[in-house]
Amino acid sequence: MLAPGDIAAIRRDPALRANLRRSLDRMLAFYGLAWDGDRASIRLAPFFALRAAAWIGHGNHNFRRITRILRSLVLAGEREAAQALFKVLRELHAGPYGRVIGAQALDFWKRATAGEPG
Repeated sequence: MLAPGDIAAIRRDPALRANLRRSLDRMLAFYGLAWDGDRASIRLAPFFALRAAAWIGHGNHNFRRITRILRSLVLAGEREAAQALFKVLRELHAGPYGRVIGAQALDFWKRATAGEPG
């Protein structure tokens, strides 16, 4: 868990924020997601179905990892990125993956994006 001083340091250090964004980009690729051209929204990448088979499943630890990613983004001052990720996750839940993702995971993601304690 990050101390308040650590959170403040991340928020004010451009290099740390850039590293966080690079880490997010790597995880998005793992999940088969990608930023649009102007980094305003996150969409399904062309290889999404292939990647989804590796991480969207009952009891998969990646749902918890996504909660931590969302929470970290919010704490680091990258709320817009957290909201963009949550939006595409909400769309996946509303679509063909809703039965697997489930209401509980969606609620955790919603609370993490809102900055609520977990």
